Amino acid sequence: MGDRGLRHLQPLTRTLAAWTLALSAVACAPPGDPVSGAASLGLDPRGVVDIGTAAVGPLVQPDGRVTIVAVRPVDGAWSASPLTTSPGAPGTDSLHLLSWGGATGEEWNTIVYGTAAPGTVRVVLDGYPDQRGGMVVDGAWVIALREQDLGPPDIRWTFIDADGTTRTGTGIFPPDARRLTPVSRASGVPGSIGPSRGASRH
Repeated sequence: MGDRGLRHLQPLTRTLAAWTLALSAVACAPPGDPVSGAASLGLDPRGVVDIGTAAVGPLVQPDGRVTIVAVRPVDGAWSASPLTTSPGAPGTDSLHLLSWGGATGEEWNTIVYGTAAPGTVRVVLDGYPDQRGGMVVDGAWVIALREQDLGPPDIRWTFIDADGTTRTGTGIFPPDARRLTPVSRASGVPGSIGPSRGASRH
């Protein structure tokens, strides 16, 4: 085959290579979106927050503690790993803060979460128009923020009951809200957040 024949084959070769790469990417991607992936692992999708290529959701332990679980794609399947666990406060309002600072290079850098008293349907934060989450499910909730390196004074919260009653305030609570248990430092969440970058826990 002459040079002319080779030149004719080159576009076809490039097209086939592109198709191969695309099919390979599809084969490696887990089915569904991060929220459905979290549901497949046992998390209630109503309380799960989609943060791009991953998701985070609250899991209430039998003793009332709340563990924040990150769900991300690993080797073509959805994988769950704990980010942190709060002290138990079942049946009451509580708010905990997990925030990363510095040059994170990530889109979502802060997780605010906790428990809520019976009758509470939603938690919202003032001053963060891009916040995601906040729905109360099984007495727990989680919100993701783009902002980084936040402290308790930056968190102005409102708990909203089904009848429209609200409770507002600033900061984290109850008094033991600072005693968080970092469950995993090795498992970050690619493309969103990850404790390996030196999170500030409040």
